[in-house]
Amino acid sequence: MSLYIYFLLKNAFKMSNIKSTEVLIEDWTDFDKSILHNISSEYYAKKGIDAFDNSKLNESIPNSVSCSYPHALSVAKILLANLSNYPSTKKVKVLELGSGSGMFARHFLLAAAELGFLERLEFYLSDIAAHSLLQIKEKGILKEFTEGLNYHLLTLRLPDLDSVSDVYGNVFQLSDLDLVVANYVIDALPMMPLRRNKNGKFDKLQLRLADKRSLEEVNLVHDTSFLSRLDIKEKWVEYNLEEASGIERKYYSTFEINSQKYPPGTALRYNYFALAVIDSLKAKLVEKGFFYILDIPSQTGISQSTYLVYANSVANLIDEQLLIEFTRSEKLHTLNHRDHIFFRLLVCNSSEVNHSLVQAFTHEFHTTNHTNLYHELTQMLNMIRSPQSIDVLKFLIDKFQEIDGKSALSITSKGFYYEAIRDYPKAFEHYQAAQTVDFFNECLLEEKLTKLSSILKPVQQYQII
Repeated sequence: MSLYIYFLLKNAFKMSNIKSTEVLIEDWTDFDKSILHNISSEYYAKKGIDAFDNSKLNESIPNSVSCSYPHALSVAKILLANLSNYPSTKKVKVLELGSGSGMFARHFLLAAAELGFLERLEFYLSDIAAHSLLQIKEKGILKEFTEGLNYHLLTLRLPDLDSVSDVYGNVFQLSDLDLVVANYVIDALPMMPLRRNKNGKFDKLQLRLADKRSLEEVNLVHDTSFLSRLDIKEKWVEYNLEEASGIERKYYSTFEINSQKYPPGTALRYNYFALAVIDSLKAKLVEKGFFYILDIPSQTGISQSTYLVYANSVANLIDEQLLIEFTRSEKLHTLNHRDHIFFRLLVCNSSEVNHSLVQAFTHEFHTTNHTNLYHELTQMLNMIRSPQSIDVLKFLIDKFQEIDGKSALSITSKGFYYEAIRDYPKAFEHYQAAQTVDFFNECLLEEKLTKLSSILKPVQQYQII
């Protein structure tokens, strides 16, 4: 028995040593004020465009589908359906919030050219970090287009749309916008998880963060698994509205009304910052202009999760119904669509129904939905490995070309088919073409081209004398 106690004490001592090596990163702090959000912002600012590098799965942000050509084309078609509201001489102004990699902007400009309104278009790429925007220039992502004519690079911090400057530090005035696009932006904004307690009031979520190293010892650029390794503890404490920020108090009544739909104890997500962004956009949109949100869907109504971690960035899940109810309370016409991949919300700066806009939205995301088809085709293409599946591969790639045909991934897939049937010259040709628009080495084309070069290299002939 004494030996058993000895081992218990020994293990307890080991555990106490493990805990003693743990460094407190942040003591109990409200979720929306936690350094999780500061780290996420710092990661984007320091990593810039490299945060979207899909060739490194553990570092990538899941934006390839939202930035794809089919998605950009669908949004451009919806804008085109709305242009009948404006004079034909009017410049079409589109603002993208959180442009990140710049790929959505590139594909949207290509789509505008295909649809015939590129000459009327002014596209504003905006981001919190000038560093990200400058890297878009450095990588040549918009090299076919003219800065100052087709597009502008702007820095802004949401929800303030009045303190805007271009990437060179010059003050820039945003006004008369026809469309604002937010792909995976709303989830990056602060929000407060709340739940109704047994007394009918709300509790808020607080976090305690710890790690084996202090924050000063971590290089967030290279150590991209830092957030996922954190020891995060959670607790619920009473939520006092009088101690809340002004922005929380401003939209609290909307949240409270919406919360009555859910049973007590349900973890709710008070996306007050998202409501403030929608509110501030109203003054910048032209009449009948619209705001398009694409983001992570909640699983089934309101899930118990509050956030997800990608690399060193945080995605806060959204209460979709809260956003919808808020826009309707503002007498704005709203369209929405949710499936297993995306939540889409289109908010028109008008209480009237624009039937052309409704038809275009319904067609692009309910009837055809090439964005989701793009996602499914890429998944199926990655599964094809057998030589006996060449016919299936060709069918999938032909379908891929129908809805895309412009992205590096689309061109590479065609090269992959030619390589599979051993038409190496054509495969090489397609890989070279894809390389000119594969800005993130997403398709690992250097490796493919090197391999084919060795196959195509002529065998040296030796003559025996």
